[in-house]
Amino acid sequence: MITKQYLTKSRFVAGQTCPLRLWFSVYDKQPKSTNVPGSPSDIGTKIGEKARALFANGVLVGSLSHKDAITQTDELLNQKSSQTIFEAALEFQSVRVRIDVLERLAGNKWRIVEVKSSTHIKAHHLDDLAVQYFVAHGCGLDVVSTQIMHPDKDYVRSSGGVDWLSYFSTKEKLSEVKALQDKVKQSVVEQLNVLEQTNAPKVVPMANEGLCRKVGNCDYWAKCTMDMPLDAVDRLNRIDKKVVKDLKSRGVNAIGDLLEADVMALNPKQLNQYKALISGDAYVSSSLRKELEDFAPPAHYLDFEFTTCTIPLHPNMQTNELIAFQWSSHFVDSRNELMALSVRECMAFSPNDRLNYHNEFLADEDGDPSRSCAEALLTALGNDTYPILVYYKTAETRAIKSLAIRVPGLAKPLLDLLPRLRDLYPLVENNTFLVDYFKKPLSLDSGTFSIKNTAPAFDTNFDYANLQGINKGAAAGDSYYRLLTGELMSGETNEGLRKSLLEYCKYDTTAMIVLHKGLLSLVSDGQSR
Repeated sequence: MITKQYLTKSRFVAGQTCPLRLWFSVYDKQPKSTNVPGSPSDIGTKIGEKARALFANGVLVGSLSHKDAITQTDELLNQKSSQTIFEAALEFQSVRVRIDVLERLAGNKWRIVEVKSSTHIKAHHLDDLAVQYFVAHGCGLDVVSTQIMHPDKDYVRSSGGVDWLSYFSTKEKLSEVKALQDKVKQSVVEQLNVLEQTNAPKVVPMANEGLCRKVGNCDYWAKCTMDMPLDAVDRLNRIDKKVVKDLKSRGVNAIGDLLEADVMALNPKQLNQYKALISGDAYVSSSLRKELEDFAPPAHYLDFEFTTCTIPLHPNMQTNELIAFQWSSHFVDSRNELMALSVRECMAFSPNDRLNYHNEFLADEDGDPSRSCAEALLTALGNDTYPILVYYKTAETRAIKSLAIRVPGLAKPLLDLLPRLRDLYPLVENNTFLVDYFKKPLSLDSGTFSIKNTAPAFDTNFDYANLQGINKGAAAGDSYYRLLTGELMSGETNEGLRKSLLEYCKYDTTAMIVLHKGLLSLVSDGQSR
């Protein structure tokens, strides 16, 4: 027999996105992850703490026990001297909430303030606030104001540090919250009913469906998709989610199971994928050879690591402004040299090598790294006119433009690099399809044409799983934060963290060489069709 269950703020928001996500959050809980310094959850905690400091006479309900927290909250509600309660614990109709800020107003009226780390208000933020109002109102509190407090996207840090009063923006949302109350009441009943079920609800996961990505990528994606075929229809190039939903409703889950009418409806790129999967042969467009001519070599291969800091780390820095803190660059002298290179040789490149060499930058200062980063980049790339190969040009363009903004004296030579950028991403997506692009299960973190999927298809010795430390871009940004602030994790050292960052960025650059070499091999083998 299942114990009588209850909802919380997080469970309610999960249930608003997907009933299976709600059910799993209770009956198949994920292990609680470590709060990594610099991660989104850590920054969110820090923002919450700074918000509290702006309220007078605040008392924190610190108990983790729901029963004890309820008791402490009741005591504070009855103490007129307690102007503001942080993490107030309330329960109504099997819904438990902890309110970020519960502020007493004149006449024993109350204001609920929900603190968010996002610079803009999202639909699920209103759901979060609405369920708090539902509980507080049900408990007899006269709530006359419900607000969302979040970082102001236009805030710029001064040389004196973060002015937290100016950093936050507060929006009144009482009318919207009241308008949601009927929906909240209905959802509470429906979600509690879901939790009374002994079996998980039936939900068809879809990679391009917003629900699986709403409120962050779903923690249960891997579990939901353990039986999903590697050639899932979700992976057809830029397929519309309505088409995916229709296919799956008819029991067509794999590309190989498409009916003749379904195949006829595919666009040219999707049709090329289908044919390659059915035949097992690589698809290579007839235009690939010509397009590759613009990529040389001689050529540079460039990868940036950057972060957008919700809390500005440096003076004259705006909320969520992009800061480029690292880059890696390989140079390959000729096509013959390129075709002979191995992954191991690429990872061994150094600045002192004669023909093929490596340059890199990783911030090692407490202040803004932009000038040092820009100067090192121009030293490495600014003395010739060779193509600069990247994968997904939008990212490297943003990084270079951010350096130009933060170091205006170097803006012209930095922006002069942009016309030299050559993007391998559309070259791969538009002109090729290898069955091994589907070698790994579908992920919400990276699409079919992510470099983590495409590069290993050309070289079995190349795999990001080979990296012992950092192997994701988001982790690199978190690591830079720890280097800058000194908030290292247990057993972590500056030296070890720097080594891991340098290796990861160098591996990204090596991935481009693997791809470039692989593409040239395809046209050399005459596989175009």
